[in-house]
Order: sequence, then C-alpha cells, then structure tokens
Amino acid sequence: MNTEEAQAQDLSDRQCISTLVDHRGQPIPVLHIDYHCIVVNKPHNMLSVPAHSDHLGVSLFTQLLALFPEVRCVHRLDYETSGVMVFARGKKAERLLFEQFRNRVVEKKYWAICHQPPTTQLGEITLAIGKDDVSSPYQRTHALKRKAAKTLWHKMGYLHNLWFAELRPITGRTHQLRVHLSAIGSPIFGDPLYGPYPIAPRHTHYQRLYLHAAEIQFVHPVSQLHMHFTCLPADIADHLSAPLWQHFESHLVPSKPPEVLSFDT
Repeated sequence: MNTEEAQAQDLSDRQCISTLVDHRGQPIPVLHIDYHCIVVNKPHNMLSVPAHSDHLGVSLFTQLLALFPEVRCVHRLDYETSGVMVFARGKKAERLLFEQFRNRVVEKKYWAICHQPPTTQLGEITLAIGKDDVSSPYQRTHALKRKAAKTLWHKMGYLHNLWFAELRPITGRTHQLRVHLSAIGSPIFGDPLYGPYPIAPRHTHYQRLYLHAAEIQFVHPVSQLHMHFTCLPADIADHLSAPLWQHFESHLVPSKPPEVLSFDT
C-alpha cells in the first residue's frame, strides 16, 4: 500500500468509526485508530462485549465488529465502568496485545469515588478473589476457589464521607477494584453489586458506578512504539456529575500522541 492509498484508507476508517454511539445516541470518543489497534473512551452502562442476556444492549465490540470485521477484543471493562479500551485489528495484533495484558506489562490507572476515606494516603490490597459459590456474577474474597489479586491505591482527596482514589490494578481479576474497595470498607460510590446500600432517592441523578479507566500505556503491537492514552469521563460535562469528577481533572496527564506510524507497518 502506497502513501496515497494509506491516507485514503485512514480517512475511510475515521469516517466509519465516527458512527459509534453510546446508549444515549451520543458519539463515542475515539482516541486513536491505525491499521493494528483502536483506542476508545467507553461510556458507562455499556457492554464491552456481548453478554448472555441481551437486555443490556449492544456492546462496544459488536459495533466495532460491524465496521471492521478484523477487530478483536483483548481486554474488558465492566458494563458500569467507563474509560479507555484497546481493541486489536487482526490476529497478529490480537496475539501481541493479549500477551502484554497476560504478562502484566500494560500499565493502567483508574479513578474512583469511594465511601469512607482511609486514614492513610497510600496502600495496597492483596486479597485473593474468586467467583461467589452461590450468587453469580458476584466475586468474593472468601470464595472457595480464589486467585491472587493485587491493587495499589492512592488517596487524592476527600469530600465529606467520600474520597477520590487513584487505583492501579496489578492483576486483572473480574470486578477486582470493586471487590477490593468493598472488602476494606470503602465501596465505590454508586456500585449496585458491592455498595453498602442502594443510592438514596435524592441522589438518583448520581446513578452510575463512579469508576473510570483514566489511563493506559502499552507497546504498539507492530511498530513497537510506546502508546500512552488518557481520557476524562464523558459525563464530566454533565452538571450533576461534574462536581464529583472535576476533582480529578487537574491530575490528568494529557495523552502523548504516538509518533507517526509508517504506512508499511
């Protein structure tokens, strides 16, 4: 593919991906697209991949697959969680990106708003996690079959009985951050599964899980360039959610645009 053909293909890809929409019909922010990977800012309350029940709606992966048949999923975010997601294009990129996630070389940071601030500024949680033996999809720290899990946390501030957490999952267990924060008595605000109680009627405008994948760093599967992406929650513009999310805004390091990828990679 020569330069002219590559530029035409790039324009076509960008036009196609601009049709991605969330559950409210709003455009889904695309952070990056090239011949080998796609990076997007997933909205909250949207599936990463198709679920067994279809009442939750169309998944992000399903939408991408309709546009780009070669798209592959290499990691997931919970339905309720928003933030940066990486998708591979083609089997080679899928294999190389999946290996990075499996080998824990991908760096991820999440933001969360949690109940009950801890007394210290930094900490780690190393409780093993497994599927609840009775109630699916719950995960528990006291399940019979558990896997090692580790989360690093940093208290960035607090507001009344809520605190602003930066979280780094070292492992990638199902619901890990939600289970770990709940286990230490600081469940994530708005968590319908692991929260301490349902949100009171006066707080119904806060009906979302306040967990956001804010940053990801990985190595490009073909060019080997360092890729670094950050994103704000899409609902930070919502005047009801903004007071909670805006505390984090000043802490966000802007994404570093990757160097120009050569057309023959």
